[in-house]
Amino acid sequence: MTHSKVWTEEEKNMRIGFFVAVPLLAQALVAGEPELRCEKNWGEVQWKGMTFHRYHLRANDFPPNKTYRLVVENFDGVRTEAFDYVANKKGHLILVRPDDNFRDDIYLICSAMRGERLTFLMESKDDSYVAELIPFPLEARSKKGAKLSLELRGEKGNKFLFIAENLKPYEDVELFLEVKKQRAFVKTNGTSEWGELSAIIELLDDPHGEEAKLILKREKEEAALGFVWGPPALRIVGACCFEMK
Repeated sequence: MTHSKVWTEEEKNMRIGFFVAVPLLAQALVAGEPELRCEKNWGEVQWKGMTFHRYHLRANDFPPNKTYRLVVENFDGVRTEAFDYVANKKGHLILVRPDDNFRDDIYLICSAMRGERLTFLMESKDDSYVAELIPFPLEARSKKGAKLSLELRGEKGNKFLFIAENLKPYEDVELFLEVKKQRAFVKTNGTSEWGELSAIIELLDDPHGEEAKLILKREKEEAALGFVWGPPALRIVGACCFEMK
């Protein structure tokens, strides 16, 4: 059965926020296909006693004179409409000012959970462009270079997408889920020709949640990734802010 989470106004305000920022520098763009992407800006912003990781949302080569609305979508499908932009002759997206007296540029602030994917969409009446980001990844690396990661999928914090990378093509591996020191075998399709392994991890619905661990057994090592599930997995772990460039 599918469960939909109903967000209160207070919860919505915690997820997405806005504040006025200093003017941004213009950047020259090379003509090409329209593109929207996230880029890490290796700095932080302190605001009201909180630390925000900084990113750029870069828009390249959008159709001139066309208006788009920025929409942010959380992992559970909650969509928040943000600002309107219009593309200039060079394909830059320029913020549509809320009023004539508004002079500063705007940052978009998004809080996020561990392993949560944020989706940014620039939508017009007849087309849409997407950029995605997991600002606070849930991942681990083994001594032999295997990368394990979990992406939050279930609205109750009990469903995840597991991905293992940097394995050998068609490698013989086993995956186990450990809860309360009890291991259960997780069925997978094996590693791909690119050395990747994926599986949906779904735990019981629990009002409290617990700690768990995924263990990947290889020929010469065991790689582990610990995580929490249930309500603890739905806690906000930080925030990031985005500036449009």
